[in-house]
Amino acid sequence: VGNRALRRLLMADLLMGLQGGINGSVHFFFVINVLALPNAASLYLVMIFVTGLICVPLFVALSKRFGKHRTLCFGALQSSLATASLFVVPAGSFWWVFLIFVLIGVNIGAKDFLMRSMMADVIDQDRVEVGAERSALYYSMLTLTAKVGAALAVGIIFPVLDWVGFDPGGLNDEATLNGVRIVVAMSPTLVTLAVAAIMWHFPIGRAEQETLRAQLAERTAVRRPESRVN
Repeated sequence: VGNRALRRLLMADLLMGLQGGINGSVHFFFVINVLALPNAASLYLVMIFVTGLICVPLFVALSKRFGKHRTLCFGALQSSLATASLFVVPAGSFWWVFLIFVLIGVNIGAKDFLMRSMMADVIDQDRVEVGAERSALYYSMLTLTAKVGAALAVGIIFPVLDWVGFDPGGLNDEATLNGVRIVVAMSPTLVTLAVAAIMWHFPIGRAEQETLRAQLAERTAVRRPESRVN
């Protein structure tokens, strides 16, 4: 509870899970009913994941240059701009929508990679401050927060769609479809902006991580001669 870096990371991961859950829950409804592109819905979903996989090495390189948490923030901001563009993309515009979903997918793989890499730094800090090996506990918490976020998304987004009057199996007037568009575009945009705000001042940067590793290496070097004597 007192670990500030851990609190920030878990909250950001929870929100990322929420964003992914929102996108996944409404993807087919949005593409089929609002964008009027029923034959492209599966293609767009595949492109999100393919793009995310391809872009992981790019984010690894950026993290070495700018730091992990700042790179995560850049990715969150880029993702928020992509989802915000869903406000204005015209229905039936196959290639414009294709480009938007590619941009949405850019950060999808990198955020998980960066989150787990930063958790390793949090674990190093915990080992220095507490002197205990609790990596299994910490990674379990990181797995839990993403799943909780995804579960919350389902519990939130479907009642909201019902509130705006959306009927996935019936006829929806233009006002209802515009309401769905606002919900689908606004929800993940606000969530990813919140992630960037939370992680921008993450307390473990490159310099802090190098200091932690040096302290752990020094402790290991001190213990080894003692073990030989014993």
